[in-house]
Amino acid sequence: MGLVVMAGILGLAAVVPRLRRSLTALDPEAGTSHSHRIPRRAALWMMLAGGILLGVANALLVVALQLGDLAVVSVIIGIYPLATIVLARLVLKERMSAVQASGVGLALIATVLLALSTV
Repeated sequence: MGLVVMAGILGLAAVVPRLRRSLTALDPEAGTSHSHRIPRRAALWMMLAGGILLGVANALLVVALQLGDLAVVSVIIGIYPLATIVLARLVLKERMSAVQASGVGLALIATVLLALSTV
């Protein structure tokens, strides 16, 4: 539900300049030389793609919960923030510390071991 509300706010921000200025005030990098402007058409396509991907992810989640082992599916659902970490690394070129990288690795190893133990 929170994602739907956030998507609505961001969608309105693309259309309503006053709301856009209010949301820009929340960004500490807004107005600096490091801020990047995304063209409106590209932003709309990204919002559309994000909505479609979110819908597909929710549908696959329901299928996994119905067909899969609840113990494995719930653990895999619990590590979904790893997707954000991987995307931040690939898209934004953010760096992970050694502790963070080892945490990601251990989470993936634990998930694989849990999945193999239920087979």
